[in-house]
Amino acid sequence: MKIVLYAVLIAAFGGFFLYVGSTMFNQQLDSTRIYYAYINNSPLKVAIANTEETRSQGLSGLESLPQNHGLLFVFPENEKYGIWMKGMKFPIDIMWLDENLRVVYWKNDISPDTYPKIFYPPIEARYVLETNVGFIEGHGIKDGIKLKLISYRPAVFNFGGLFSQ
Repeated sequence: MKIVLYAVLIAAFGGFFLYVGSTMFNQQLDSTRIYYAYINNSPLKVAIANTEETRSQGLSGLESLPQNHGLLFVFPENEKYGIWMKGMKFPIDIMWLDENLRVVYWKNDISPDTYPKIFYPPIEARYVLETNVGFIEGHGIKDGIKLKLISYRPAVFNFGGLFSQ
């Protein structure tokens, strides 16, 4: 009887810690790190914009974005977050992702001259991923594809050397 009780307790605590760990991971993505990720089996280095300041800045002011790099906007809750091209100097692809990091909507080849237009998804999302133009088409991105964050390394989110490390 004790073995069954221990097994139930271990399973309950294990499930609890897995749930809490995954929730904390999603809530605490760190803007001082570069994350290694895969989306549709394509490697991607992702910087994180998880504060009001970094989300407002986005990729504005950068001259370009290295290939297979992106900026992941992390929001506190699901909403229909709008993205604009204010201060952008190059076109991008934009993907909106749900709380499970699955693509729920995307727009490709968004030009800087579309500003002040704001692009909204038709459904709520928790994250927005910006990549170089052509990434969506070139990597077969579709609704339902999941972004997998693998690991990270320290980086400086200073918008001048955004992906320098």
